[in-house]
Amino acid sequence: MIDNEFTHSIVLPLDVPFFDSEDLEKLLKFSVDNSVIVVPSRHFDGTNALLRSPINSMTPRYDEGSYSFQIESAQKDDVKISIGLIYRLMLDIDNTEDLEFVIKQNIKPELCKKIREIIEK
Repeated sequence: MIDNEFTHSIVLPLDVPFFDSEDLEKLLKFSVDNSVIVVPSRHFDGTNALLRSPINSMTPRYDEGSYSFQIESAQKDDVKISIGLIYRLMLDIDNTEDLEFVIKQNIKPELCKKIREIIEK
């Protein structure tokens, strides 16, 4: 990506199905050079979105405890850190409890309806 001169990278895990384009626009709006924006999971134990500018400004990691790791990595690399508390991006599905929680939120009604139908079968 560096060869292509991209200025930003956004990483979104596959288990974050409820965000929309407005959420990504918010991330980009608040991005500044030599910075990262970390969007934690609702439990503040994982990373649900990571925006880096420039794209090699820090080394990310994605597994249990990644939220804390991203912050430590950015601090080590002397990069400005912002925490993005963007509700839809904070909703991930790691287990049954998360699934039940997001269905109750009904943020994307059609998707929630289909998930309910699958669960009830």
